[in-house]
Amino acid sequence: MAHNEFSPVTDSVYLKFSGDSIDTFEARFDDVVVRKMVAGEPVAILDVSSDTTIAVVVDPSLTFIVSGHSGTCNWAAQSAGSSVSGASVGLGRINSANGVGAQDLAVTTNAASGFSVYARSAGLPTAASGATLANVGGTNPSPITFPSFGTEAFGYTTSDATLGTGTPARFTSGGAKWAAMTTSNAEISYGTGPVTADTVCVAYQAGVSGVTRAGSYATTVTYTAVPIF
Repeated sequence: MAHNEFSPVTDSVYLKFSGDSIDTFEARFDDVVVRKMVAGEPVAILDVSSDTTIAVVVDPSLTFIVSGHSGTCNWAAQSAGSSVSGASVGLGRINSANGVGAQDLAVTTNAASGFSVYARSAGLPTAASGATLANVGGTNPSPITFPSFGTEAFGYTTSDATLGTGTPARFTSGGAKWAAMTTSNAEISYGTGPVTADTVCVAYQAGVSGVTRAGSYATTVTYTAVPIF
């Protein structure tokens, strides 16, 4: 059997190669590295690791802010006596002109398909005497121009021209259009995809006639913002 043999001398190292027979043959070595043997020779270890999965979960989020609106809303100028905030809309005293007041509705959500905002009321604006203000003739699917001063009516409009149901710009096309408040939800704002502070204004208008009973009229409006995941 072939074997390698080192023959050290004082200043040289010889590398000798012998075959199994006594036949003469030639062996050549390209590169030889010689080092001193030490205890605990290094051992190469193959590290086989399993794959690692990193998962991140993002919770759904929705922020809905209602605040007072300044200036006109969907071409409707707020009346001089109006007082609005995120909690209330005061239409003032209706003497020589209809009362108009507006709020801003701002939505922020990471919902992939956007959101819808709905509004409903507790009923017709009612005075302490039990008298009520009549609704405007328009509906959410088919809003109308608000009647001129001297006609008893109460309704709302929205500046959103891209509603998700029905005709998208039905409230904004050709000037402000108005609808009667209902006790069931009606769409007043819509947005697609994740949004940040997507804002529309919603205005309320009240008119009276010569036979509308005197009094302070009020109703409660509830907004519902729904993300679409």
